Amino acid sequence: MKQEENIRELAIQYFEGRISRADEKTLFECIEQTEGGYGRFRQWEKEWMSNRVSDSQTDAEWEALKHRKVSCKDSRRSGNCLHTGCC
Repeated sequence: MKQEENIRELAIQYFEGRISRADEKTLFECIEQTEGGYGRFRQWEKEWMSNRVSDSQTDAEWEALKHRKVSCKDSRRSGNCLHTGCC
């Protein structure tokens, strides 16, 4: 039970965009190795979405971002890549 709470906390960090690469790897390894893990992950995401506090500007920016399909390589060429270490 404690492990599931820890994994849920990692999922919340993932949804909030504040998870480390190492913890993200741990999160998805656990999700893949656990029966029903992906469904549980999506349930946590729905709960997080329904409980989060947002503002209209953040929501508008998120919607715009979801519709952009730019690779890191393209972003790096234009100087807009925000990733560290992957590009």
